[in-house]
Amino acid sequence: MRRVHLAACVLSFLAAPLAAQAVGASAADTGRANWLTRRLGGQAQAFSEMYGVDGLERRRPGSTWRLMATPRLALVGSTEVGFDLLLSSEGNSARQSINQFAFEPTWGWGQLHLGDFARDYSPYTMQGLRIRGFGLDVDRTRWRASVQGGRSAALITTADGPQYRRSVIAGAVGLGRAGERSLDLRIVRAQDALIPDEQTVFDTLGLDTLPADLRPEQRTRPQENVVAALGGSLRLFQRKLALKGEVAGALLTRDLTSSAIAGDSVSAPPGLGTLRTSSSGDAAWNLDAQWQGRSYGLRGGYESIGAGFTSLGLAYLVNDRRGWNLGGDLRLVGGRLGLQGRFQRQENNLTSQRLATTTRDVMTGTATVRLPANLTVSLVALLAAAGNDATNDTLLVDNRAATFNAALAMPFRVGARSASVSVAYARQSNEDRNPVRLTPAVTVQTANLAVSLPLSRWLLVAPSVAAVLPDGSGDNENVLGSLRLSATGLRAVNASANFTQTFVSARAVTTAGAQFGWTLPGDIAFSLQARMLRFGAQGTRPAFSERFLTTTLGRSF
Repeated sequence: MRRVHLAACVLSFLAAPLAAQAVGASAADTGRANWLTRRLGGQAQAFSEMYGVDGLERRRPGSTWRLMATPRLALVGSTEVGFDLLLSSEGNSARQSINQFAFEPTWGWGQLHLGDFARDYSPYTMQGLRIRGFGLDVDRTRWRASVQGGRSAALITTADGPQYRRSVIAGAVGLGRAGERSLDLRIVRAQDALIPDEQTVFDTLGLDTLPADLRPEQRTRPQENVVAALGGSLRLFQRKLALKGEVAGALLTRDLTSSAIAGDSVSAPPGLGTLRTSSSGDAAWNLDAQWQGRSYGLRGGYESIGAGFTSLGLAYLVNDRRGWNLGGDLRLVGGRLGLQGRFQRQENNLTSQRLATTTRDVMTGTATVRLPANLTVSLVALLAAAGNDATNDTLLVDNRAATFNAALAMPFRVGARSASVSVAYARQSNEDRNPVRLTPAVTVQTANLAVSLPLSRWLLVAPSVAAVLPDGSGDNENVLGSLRLSATGLRAVNASANFTQTFVSARAVTTAGAQFGWTLPGDIAFSLQARMLRFGAQGTRPAFSERFLTTTLGRSF
């Protein structure tokens, strides 16, 4: 029932302009409608998709729908009231809820969050994590503060063990102007809630020594995490030199049911919780510097993330790595020639607990030239290498990759209308030098030609053709060819169609699609899109096809 009411709100939001036009019979009603039109902003969208398949087991639901709305209402001065709504049929009981609702009023020096929201702090504390709860941000001229708390995960029971209900509380306070001269302290604490029938995890010390049938059961465990970070920024020499960095420490308890450590053997600072046998801590830090001159720029950075550094306030983090980078850019001939270069190195095994240390190097270079007649030439080169110092040939990593891209683009006029033509060429080679795998070097060359040509005031044709010819040492070479043709036009109505024929390893892949759009009264955009993919038979793999039909209603305010 709650979903029905919220869906009705979204549809009402989409239809609000039509209602305002119908009601605006009197001068008073017209004045109120104009006031609402001036102060109401945001977006609303209703989306549905139908799916069909032949020759293959269904890989997604036959139909899905989504309702999204982000209305904003400006009140007095800089005070604004906003809502964020997302409803979808794509969720299920085996994963976290996809439905979201948030109430976020904003005023001149602050913002309040209620419901589902994501408020990022830094790459080591809070980033990319949506919680359901509350938050408050205060931003003054010389200081700022933020606090947020709520639930980042609900309890979900699976065959491999439960996904625990996780609560997160975080805060940040900063001095100075961000990005200029500032210092910020950030703290995050996350804890899983134990379930009533919680059991101690089975002993897993024999995982590497026992046969698979005799290995103990592995289950997800309730965790607790505390992270504190101090970050800052500084600009010097008339803002030409910019420095930015952050240092963080994390304490993670991987199993809240593990035995507590005796207080006389080790003590923890207050507020960190109970130290247990599954507790561990580590640190992470980074420093970036950038110098910006009149016609050139230099930049460099260093980062180290310990093997045991973990923050449950992050959606994703790769630990046990250190890396550094150097780069620069140069502008010559009055800005017509631009050069950029960058080198980056990254390695793992910071605590020397792995059998081998893997090092990755990436070097890139870019040149852009603006020639007469509005010609633009772009050249991009990339060299990448990954290797380790393993003495075992099976574990040895020795990969090489090189890429070169060249593009030429020229805009021109056809009467009073804009047109363009572009040509691109790319060459990519990959090689695995491991003596056991003996994977041959493979080189792939790609050429592309695209033209955008207005045939009339309302019709635009944009054909493109691409060809790819791998140049490997094997007997069977892959050939790919494609042709795309699209047309759009009319003021309130637009239509486009495309067709692509591809051959990969002698398997034909055909794609076809069409799209129709129409602007309805009230500036409501209606879109209908159909798409078909067909994969031809190859050896024992049968042919199959998939079909998609999507409908979208949307409006921006």
